Amino acid sequence: MRRLVSLVPSITETLCAFGLQHEVVGCTSFCTHPSSLRHSASSVGGTKDARLEDILALKPTHVFVNEEENSLPLVAMLQEASIRDGFQVHISYPRELNDALELVENLGDLLGFTAAASTWRAQCIEALGRVHDLDETRRQRGIEAARFAYFIWRDPWMVAGNRTYISRLLAEAGFHNAFSTSDEPRQRYPAVLPGNAAFANPRLLLFFSSEPFPFRHRHIDEFLAARSAAWPREDISDTHTLGTARKVDGRLLSWYGVSTLAALTYLEDLHRGAYSP
Repeated sequence: MRRLVSLVPSITETLCAFGLQHEVVGCTSFCTHPSSLRHSASSVGGTKDARLEDILALKPTHVFVNEEENSLPLVAMLQEASIRDGFQVHISYPRELNDALELVENLGDLLGFTAAASTWRAQCIEALGRVHDLDETRRQRGIEAARFAYFIWRDPWMVAGNRTYISRLLAEAGFHNAFSTSDEPRQRYPAVLPGNAAFANPRLLLFFSSEPFPFRHRHIDEFLAARSAAWPREDISDTHTLGTARKVDGRLLSWYGVSTLAALTYLEDLHRGAYSP
């Protein structure tokens, strides 16, 4: 029997969704979907500080890692240990939607759920078509594409730049990121100040994610007050409606894998909220 250890919450969820939860013997403390994992799999630490000795003690046949989410030194040590102990290290790093679709198909080929993964991909392509159709209607109506800032952290305020999976997923629905960065890992999620010139735009969409920082309305109020102080204009609204500021589902917009299908439906809702008359 295969013994799977996943250090990537998105992949853990995907493996379980395709019927392999009984083979998942280890995962991180951030692997929260499905919730029953806490009873069936051992925790090996967090995504950034997973414990090598605990992983190896589980005698895995496969270990799933991600170049962005996991410690690169740990990945290197796992690769070294895999040669000695005979397990496979599966490394992924989806940068855009198509990468996420290919990852699930790759997992299906590797672990034996090829047909189900193919059906899932077809459903995703259909859902993506609906998203693109909505945005084409927006263009035909002559409506300018909305710009956004996507907040992932508070103290300091941090946003997802345009070189992130989050930003590229939102771009599929015609949303344009107000923050451009390099592809250097430490710069993809820049710290920003309310006085940044991007926030002078009263029509800028402010998306406050549910994770990794769990934004609440009081945090949105805090930022809006700071922005108003920096850019005092009557046409900058302080309401919690799409078009100014709102909370968004960070799991759907950042977890690739099986969640991608639900994420595309969620994009439809975001698009309708932003552009419907």
